[in-house]
Amino acid sequence: KRPPDKSTQPQAAEKPMKTMRQNNPIALLSGWLAVVLGPLHGAEAGGGNSPAAGVAAAAIVLSPFEVSTSGTNTYLATNSATGTRIAIPLVQLPFTANVITSAFIEDQGWLNLTDATRYVPSLRRDDNNAEAFAIRGFNSGAPRRNYFSNVGGGWRSRTENAEIDRIEVVKGPMSVLFGFGTPGGVINVLTKKPLAKPAYALSAEFGTFNHRRVTADATGPVLIRGESQVRYRVIATRQRSDGFRDFERYDKEFLNAQLQWNNRHTSARMEFRYQDLDEGETFILQPFDEPSGTIVYPDRSYNIAGPEAFAHYKEISTYFEVTHNFSPQFSLRAAAVDGDHYFNALRRVGASVTPDFKSVVVSGNKHDDKRQLTGW
Repeated sequence: KRPPDKSTQPQAAEKPMKTMRQNNPIALLSGWLAVVLGPLHGAEAGGGNSPAAGVAAAAIVLSPFEVSTSGTNTYLATNSATGTRIAIPLVQLPFTANVITSAFIEDQGWLNLTDATRYVPSLRRDDNNAEAFAIRGFNSGAPRRNYFSNVGGGWRSRTENAEIDRIEVVKGPMSVLFGFGTPGGVINVLTKKPLAKPAYALSAEFGTFNHRRVTADATGPVLIRGESQVRYRVIATRQRSDGFRDFERYDKEFLNAQLQWNNRHTSARMEFRYQDLDEGETFILQPFDEPSGTIVYPDRSYNIAGPEAFAHYKEISTYFEVTHNFSPQFSLRAAAVDGDHYFNALRRVGASVTPDFKSVVVSGNKHDDKRQLTGW
């Protein structure tokens, strides 16, 4: 080829490059990067003979590993054993099951089972003085406790939220699995068990209307011999509260003590449960004047129960359980429960006002009942 005619080139090309680099800092930086990165770029293009290729050849290859998890992740439960007695994923159940975990209950600060089940659809409380519920419009009675009836007929039963591990609500007929049931479904409360590692918790609450509550929870092993362990768990609560209505009060003592023996595939657990509850009940029957039919609108704190009304519930029960695990999905369980439940109360069941609208006339009803519950 014929070399280009220098006379046709722009005059700017005749300027030395040194002058341009001195006057342009960006060009100077670009040139420095080209000097530093140029060998690396050339090594990538040059193949395995470059120093970079040697580094790549000496790379350390880690052994493969797998991360997996199962069970309950705080609020979201993935498995349920209540409906089928076999721990299988909730998505594989042929019926509806709702699970409320203990983490959700603690974070919400709920103190009773009625509050804890408000997030369950198609379920409502069906009694004004006991933990009896209706599912899909059918009265399901009191919740089961570890698959056993809490108290005969579900009358006046009480559940302490501090001992709840999870609440499972299974909807639909379940008499084949539980020996009883209603078309609405079954509520089963699973309680906390002793743990293999030591854990301790202590909490105190103070609030309006003289609310005071202390909860203690301790668990862990007491004896370890080879694959065998003896574990314990103690849960205790003490609560005193008033209410915004007159004569309201809530005084409760609760204790749950457990011992559990664990081997490789077999466990045996014994549980003692004590509960003493004294309530100043509230009855808000709207007062009215019978001759004229005039309704009297009382203050917000109005309570016709009066200072002498009370409701006293006491429970002393013992629970035994033996479980053998054949696989992570299948186990054989035998259990028995024996408990005494006492209830006595003086309740107000009616109200009216005198003709001068200055006094309220009430009538009373007294209860004195004892029930013994035995099951296996």
